[in-house]
Amino acid sequence: MATTIMEAYIRLGKEDDLVQLAAGDDNQDLSDSLVATWYTGESPNPDDLVVVEYTDALIWQAMDYTKPMGYCGGTIGYWSEPSEA
Repeated sequence: MATTIMEAYIRLGKEDDLVQLAAGDDNQDLSDSLVATWYTGESPNPDDLVVVEYTDALIWQAMDYTKPMGYCGGTIGYWSEPSEA
């Protein structure tokens, strides 16, 4: 997922900004955008409606009570059993 996200930012012309951010520069807009991309899986490019990642987006770990739509959560009827602690 990290490679796919980095490639999306490079296509946006943000490679130098990413290098500077990794070196410790303060770029709140880019930082916020990176976090949003990691959690939503959406492309950082507003003109590119491609999903960078879907099932691996961090939102599914943050919302552990649900799963990506269309993604099987277990065997038939798994949802009727109590979840594991």
